[in-house]
Amino acid sequence: MEGLAAYDSTSSSETSSNCSSTDDDLPLENREGLKRSPPCEIEPPPCKKPRDAPKVLLPSPLDLLDGHNDIASLEEPYHNSPEENPALHDNRVRKFPHVVGNYATTVFIPVTIPSEFMPTFDWILQELEDNLPDVHPMKASKLVDGSTLRQKSKFSGDGQESNSTGPESEKNLTLHMSISRVVTIRYPDIEMFIGTLRRCLKEVKIDKRFQLEFGPLNCFVNDDSTRSFAALTLKSGGLEVCQLVDGVNKAFVPYALPQFYEEPNPHVSVAWVLGDKSEMMIAVLDRINKSSRFLDHPKTTVQVGQVHCRVGQETYNVW
Repeated sequence: MEGLAAYDSTSSSETSSNCSSTDDDLPLENREGLKRSPPCEIEPPPCKKPRDAPKVLLPSPLDLLDGHNDIASLEEPYHNSPEENPALHDNRVRKFPHVVGNYATTVFIPVTIPSEFMPTFDWILQELEDNLPDVHPMKASKLVDGSTLRQKSKFSGDGQESNSTGPESEKNLTLHMSISRVVTIRYPDIEMFIGTLRRCLKEVKIDKRFQLEFGPLNCFVNDDSTRSFAALTLKSGGLEVCQLVDGVNKAFVPYALPQFYEEPNPHVSVAWVLGDKSEMMIAVLDRINKSSRFLDHPKTTVQVGQVHCRVGQETYNVW
């Protein structure tokens, strides 16, 4: 019991505190019978009231990856969509609202217009300009290496220089043939989606390089009737293009993306106008198709060897 009492006394002396001194500070003979004073009650300093600082909403990691990583962007809510101003985009309208982390995506075949067809091609564009108000030529496709091939012509009116150098940049124009709808892909899914697309297109049983031959011009109107397109259809090569469309549709399934048109009509758009101007455009295209200049142009074939997928500002070679 004496041992327990001693342990209790030692334990008590270790866990208690005294403002002026501790048991260890006193001589041994003065420790017995020491009346301990209660522990000091030190009042904590008054809490300082925090200053009213402006609240800053930090952007999400996806927003930072999307390029909004400057200081100014931290002062505004990151989820606000950019101001829509169709006037900055030839009055074109978005197919879907802007969402941070979602990227517009489309799959297409680059189609380079052969130099021998360029005189006829420029004549077609001039006829469209003379007969359709506010017609716009299609812009050249951006290739995987970042280059574009753009023909200078009277119709373009902008004197655009090609990013490529050499004589070919003065002769050729690279447009595109869509083999998917325009869809959106979330940033975390891009790498896996591109891999899926490559695997599905690799399974398509056609020659890696096949030829297209241009046919008559036709008019196409987009789903929401906001634009009408003048396009070159195909005399040959359409079957192979439709097989590539099937491969793309297969790749879209795991991501619940909309399929291409049930009955694809492969074509290369050359110009467009705002709204549903199909009646007026068809009349102009019929005259062009029946003209001797168009009928007598030499047979023109284009060799296809690649399929590209454009996600946001990046272009991937997927076949």
